[in-house]
Amino acid sequence: NEDAAASHMPADEYDRALLQRYALSAAYFATGGEGWTVCSRKVESECESDGARWLSPSSHCAWDGINCKGGKLSWFDLSDHGLVSESYLPLEMTLLSPTLELLWTSDNPKLGGALPAWIGEFQSLLSLGAYNTSLSGLVPDSLYTMTKLNSLRLYKSEFEGSISPEIGNLKELKWLWIHDNHFEDILPDEIGQLTKLEGITLHGNDFASAVSESSQDEGEDESKDFKNASEQLVDIIPSPVCDLLHRGLKHLWTDCEKDSLVPNLKKKFDEKQPDFVVKAGK
Repeated sequence: NEDAAASHMPADEYDRALLQRYALSAAYFATGGEGWTVCSRKVESECESDGARWLSPSSHCAWDGINCKGGKLSWFDLSDHGLVSESYLPLEMTLLSPTLELLWTSDNPKLGGALPAWIGEFQSLLSLGAYNTSLSGLVPDSLYTMTKLNSLRLYKSEFEGSISPEIGNLKELKWLWIHDNHFEDILPDEIGQLTKLEGITLHGNDFASAVSESSQDEGEDESKDFKNASEQLVDIIPSPVCDLLHRGLKHLWTDCEKDSLVPNLKKKFDEKQPDFVVKAGK
């Protein structure tokens, strides 16, 4: 077409760039871009250069938080930009799904809404970061189809509900950071299938509450969730997860009685102890 010819770009590259700029522009306006604290198109916001400002005439690959590989957008990181929204990001973001590998909107406390079902369209995504936000609701089932994910960081937000057994599909996952939310029920055994896991953070959720109710039904003292902290930790963390210690698991943060650690979680005396951090329960 004439526009592509004028830009000295092959038509397919021009069309792709146009769609990418459209999707980014939609994200800008849907998250209050005019009021961003970093690299808004308004000069009042701090920015490394005018070319890095969003909606500038520069290549969108040069906009702050955006990286491209061969003209294809691969990196979207608007962490700590002052995003404001009641519905996460707009549907137009799915135009970036074929090539996007990193999607981070973390450290934006006024970013609300829920993770939408369309998040599952990002089948090339390696890292999803939505921590320290006001995002809430359930983790959509479609997220568990994103089999290339190696990092899932949803901590310090308002997520709730259970972790689905479908999490066992995420075989590439190395980092599962979900602390300080409202997740509940017992972790599924299927987490033990994630043999590449190196770190899990669980503290500050309601995993123990569902277990404590069942223990009370059995007539145990209400002042105790379990007979001792070891029993509590065993019930909250399934044994298949404990077995990951013999693979690559190096970091486990969870709630339980201070300084307690289930004996069968410990490695042999002559092996390096994993980084277990136990925080006092609620």
